[in-house]
Amino acid sequence: MLRSIALRRTSGLVSRLPVIIVALLVAISALAAGPVLAKGPRHRTSGTGYEKCYVTPNPVSNDVYGYFTVVGSGFAPGQGFEVDVVGNGVLTFYATADVYGNFAASSLATMLSDGQQTVSISNGSAILAICYFQVT
Repeated sequence: MLRSIALRRTSGLVSRLPVIIVALLVAISALAAGPVLAKGPRHRTSGTGYEKCYVTPNPVSNDVYGYFTVVGSGFAPGQGFEVDVVGNGVLTFYATADVYGNFAASSLATMLSDGQQTVSISNGSAILAICYFQVT
């Protein structure tokens, strides 16, 4: 009689073992995924891979009241982005690509210091294009 009771207890545990293992694996995966899911979905806009820019005129003079223009091509149509001009400071302005993926954005050259300036065009998560120009 003792043997049949011991056998019943063992067979009950053995029959529930796969369920216990699955429940344990689900609990571990939920704990591991928690921090990742807490950040929420990420909406990253990637570039086309063909983005490029240049500045006209180059070189540009900051001694007179005039403008310089950053021209870009190869961007996603309708994409908005930030244009940062970095030299002895940072000048930031914004632009949007047309239906062909091109844009042109101008700013006052008198706000720039002499020397090489770096233009970086970003979409908020990645730098899409970099170009350079000289200020005299």
